[in-house]
Amino acid sequence: MASPLEAPGHGAETHYSIDTVQHLRSQLKPDDQLFFIIGADAFAEITSWRRWRELADLVEFIVVSRPGEEADESLNPELVKTHWLRSVNVPISSTEIRQGLNRGESVDAWLAPAVDAYIREHELYRDGVLQAR
Repeated sequence: MASPLEAPGHGAETHYSIDTVQHLRSQLKPDDQLFFIIGADAFAEITSWRRWRELADLVEFIVVSRPGEEADESLNPELVKTHWLRSVNVPISSTEIRQGLNRGESVDAWLAPAVDAYIREHELYRDGVLQAR
């Protein structure tokens, strides 16, 4: 079941990862681990994200690289807990999927039919909605 946590009309207009993670963290036990799966391309820009150091204190990142894109571990900011996953063979990024949805393109090859239907029914990812970091 999809979470409405970041759905439009569910709190603030702009959603940032730090806000979502803080909300999720508040529902966990203190010793529970929280992992944040992120593409290597997005992780390379992590220091530009809103309150990224706080985010890094709350999660361990699982950084996924796609075929043809080498993850540059030297871009890992100091003290950020990171696991590098190089075996995922998905040649498209979540940003490209969101952009395709925003343009009304078919994303059948990348999303389960139920997920695609939910996104379209609730008009998610259109006009930049939910693309904030």
